[in-house]
Amino acid sequence: MLLRLRWFALGALSVLSGGVFVLGKLRRARERLTAANFRRASGHAVADALGAAARRVAPDGREEGAG
Repeated sequence: MLLRLRWFALGALSVLSGGVFVLGKLRRARERLTAANFRRASGHAVADALGAAARRVAPDGREEGAG
């Protein structure tokens, strides 16, 4: 009987601690996903993509990989 109680208590403790962990992660994600942060991150992603495309194209207009 005590073994069952111990397993139940450990299971309940793990569920509670997992819930606290997930709630903390959700809270940090919600703070990170504001409109201003999303706009800034998407702007950086577009700038990085344009920079990568500019690096792939040679000054004479041909792609570097094209023979």
